[in-house]
Amino acid sequence: MSSPLSISREIANSTFNERQHPAAHDFKTTINLTDLDLFTKGQPLKEFKEMRDQAPVFWHPPMVGDIEPGFWSLTNHADILKVSSDPSTFSSQMGTGTMMTLGREDRRHPKLWRSAIDHMLNLDGSFHLDLRKEHMPFFKPNFISELQSKVSIKVTQLLDEAEKLNEFNLNLCSGWYGANLRTNSVNEEKNLIQEQLKLFKDCNSPCMVFAEVSGSIQGDPNRKLSTRPQMDLEESKKYYEKISEMGKYLEDEGMPLAYHHHMGTVIETEEDTVRLLENTHDSVKLTLDTGHMLFAQGESLKILNDFSERLIHMHCKDIRKSVLEKSLKEDLSFRGAFLEGAFTVPGDGCIDYKPLFDVLKEKNYSGWLVVEAEQDPSKANPFEYAKIGYKYLTGTLKKSNLEVFQN
Repeated sequence: MSSPLSISREIANSTFNERQHPAAHDFKTTINLTDLDLFTKGQPLKEFKEMRDQAPVFWHPPMVGDIEPGFWSLTNHADILKVSSDPSTFSSQMGTGTMMTLGREDRRHPKLWRSAIDHMLNLDGSFHLDLRKEHMPFFKPNFISELQSKVSIKVTQLLDEAEKLNEFNLNLCSGWYGANLRTNSVNEEKNLIQEQLKLFKDCNSPCMVFAEVSGSIQGDPNRKLSTRPQMDLEESKKYYEKISEMGKYLEDEGMPLAYHHHMGTVIETEEDTVRLLENTHDSVKLTLDTGHMLFAQGESLKILNDFSERLIHMHCKDIRKSVLEKSLKEDLSFRGAFLEGAFTVPGDGCIDYKPLFDVLKEKNYSGWLVVEAEQDPSKANPFEYAKIGYKYLTGTLKKSNLEVFQN
């Protein structure tokens, strides 16, 4: 076998802040190849054909949060064959492969970063082949079956120990589940949610934050805010029936569905949210996100007054008004808007939480208030901003005479 190679040592100080070659066309793909949900039902063959016909060598923008500029995508067989057989020119090891994400140097973990970079998918030529031969014995059916059993036992053990969160004074307040009920049947979605449902149960989560992501533009830097998906009356009716059935199922499982309206999705605006709540079963509860509601030009106060009985979870996110106005005026992508700084934590934006908390007091709300903000961590240190939000919220809650339970 060839001598060991540390790719990370070779490229540790390399960053690619702009693509090295101009695009030869202005083709815009309708899909986002970095969206893993895109491949859950197989390959997007129709879209690949469109790319192959119009842009066989296509420049794809980066994933959300990447500092690298993106990657080149090939869909022509001859091009793929040429690139695959010429690692000296088209090198994964030197950072031109699609698997390479260097990240900011000051945020690289001293061990985990190198182990992530120095793996087989990033190796060229003989290095890749030699290491692949070493791994082949471990990918036989019998070995995989035995490994699956071992992993299942270990995962079960870890979940059984989830109660140890209490030893560290920690609780799971909830978590995001991105659903595709517009395209999936209810039974298909039930099957897909099982792993997360079991985890949430084992961690004693009070609810599951549920949002429809089919057709969502939230992670696509090429899709403008105005192009978000919408449902007509007929599709909406079918969707309300599906989400109602899903709500009943999760309620029976002891894990209430807390629907999250979200920018870039089919349930985005105040009007969307009101229609959803008015036309679904009471088991469909609400996650109110103050930042997303204001971004969509809605009023959180009205939602709280009208649907307090459905509210079981709340994301306290603030808005920088000037950035919001710019985002709407220029019709930015959602990704572009939050990287510009549209969102921030409570106390650093334009939302007054006192009237909202007064309603929570009046309606006897008892649930989580989550300090939240989608921000570029290179511009807004998450820990520092979390402290700003926590300080503001606890102070405002006291003004509204709301009791804050702390572990």
